[in-house]
Amino acid sequence: MKHMQNNEQNSSTKPLKVLVVEDEIIIAINICNSLQKIGYLTEYSNSGEDAIVTFSTWNPDIILMDIMLGSGMDGVETAEKIHKTSNVPIIYLTAYSDQATLSRAKITDPFGYLIKPFHGRELFIAIEMAIYKNKSIQGFKDIQQRLFESQKLESIGLLSSGIAHEINNPLMSIINFSILGEEDAVKIDNPKMKKYFEVIRIESERISTVVKNLMNYSREDKDFSNWIFIEELMQDSLALFKQLLIRDNISVEFKVEEPLPKIFCNSQKIKQVILNLISSSRSAILENKDTSNKFIHIKCKKINKNNNDFVQIIFENSGIYLPDNDGLDINKLFNHNLQNFSTTELGYYLSMGIIAEHKGTIMTQVENNQTNIIIELPINSTISHSSNNIAI
Repeated sequence: MKHMQNNEQNSSTKPLKVLVVEDEIIIAINICNSLQKIGYLTEYSNSGEDAIVTFSTWNPDIILMDIMLGSGMDGVETAEKIHKTSNVPIIYLTAYSDQATLSRAKITDPFGYLIKPFHGRELFIAIEMAIYKNKSIQGFKDIQQRLFESQKLESIGLLSSGIAHEINNPLMSIINFSILGEEDAVKIDNPKMKKYFEVIRIESERISTVVKNLMNYSREDKDFSNWIFIEELMQDSLALFKQLLIRDNISVEFKVEEPLPKIFCNSQKIKQVILNLISSSRSAILENKDTSNKFIHIKCKKINKNNNDFVQIIFENSGIYLPDNDGLDINKLFNHNLQNFSTTELGYYLSMGIIAEHKGTIMTQVENNQTNIIIELPINSTISHSSNNIAI
């Protein structure tokens, strides 16, 4: 049996949801009434089995669990089952304070332990402390996970750099010997052999380009800025994704409308933005159920705004669209809720800080279910160093 009781909700504050698991219905109702008076939403169950069902459908923020629940599962068993799928904080309520009961309860890592009878103020403090402690623990775990991912990416970067160096040495030998083979084939007038060596050289040079890109991407000088051609960064980035996009049957078109000047930027960070957006475009396309025409079109041109010159980069793709700019919530990046983002959104959001650092702009346009991502970078600018910049 279960019973839900609601209090009036403040329109600006989402009240906490408290599930009371208590086999004495009168006690459960009294606890719920006390909690409603201080602003909580409440629901109660009078058995462990019913509590598990109620938990899965109502998704409370915290559970007040009586240890002794009559027939069926007791509170400790119920908590163990709930904690197999959730880290919701649980506070035990019990009239028994013997060591055996306490020892069993401790196994399930409770956030509190109240001895009946207790006052409403004690219950309020216990709930607020449990919620705060749970948020702190989850935040710490999230930071640990981010640090682990960061260290893993750094290790991958070092590993890829080492592998690239190891590949580069024999690769240079293959290229050199293929050139010698071509020359010898010409000397003995053997066009077929010359063609074989030419193919070996061309394919080896393609591998060399990928190796060079891996080495550049894993470089340590993340804060180094210089004058570069945006076309070179784009071509290097596309080379890393080429085989993956071919495998996914995604056509790629890259156009430069006119010769572009160099721009002063942190080339590694701008390349990261390009990689983010190519990856995001690919993810958006793969998430789209319409697979009839999968494409990524990238256009670069020079524009003038308010007597200032910019390089404009337009990414078009046939994937599901990103949220409009008015719907962007950059604060979501800083509140431990990155799991709420899709892969498509994440690459876009994490590129915003880098573009802002370069005093540029990034925006989305959605037309006929087609996403356009537009970047405008000043050709001559001083790069800022804001502490809020984010890169992946």
